[in-house]
Amino acid sequence: KLPLSYLVSHIPRIKARQFSIASSCLKYPNQAHICMAVVSYKTPFKRQKEGICSSWLASLEPKEGKEEEMKFLVPVSFSKGSFRMPADRMKPVIMVGP
Repeated sequence: KLPLSYLVSHIPRIKARQFSIASSCLKYPNQAHICMAVVSYKTPFKRQKEGICSSWLASLEPKEGKEEEMKFLVPVSFSKGSFRMPADRMKPVIMVGP
């Protein structure tokens, strides 16, 4: 009989989820907004599955207060992306993601 602690120690860690920032640092200099969809589906065996991160983010309740103060504090890390904006800042940009 294996101890539970042994089994738990062999479960792989959850991998970090990556989201794209969907807000302007010019308009919101101290905030990062993301655009996401909650992952939810049924398996071929009719079991309901939900995304770990997207479901957790969707379950968060805003803090009470003025609208500009209503926010969540979520631990994040940033990595450099490969996308580059055009040199001409007045040029319109349409961004489409998955």
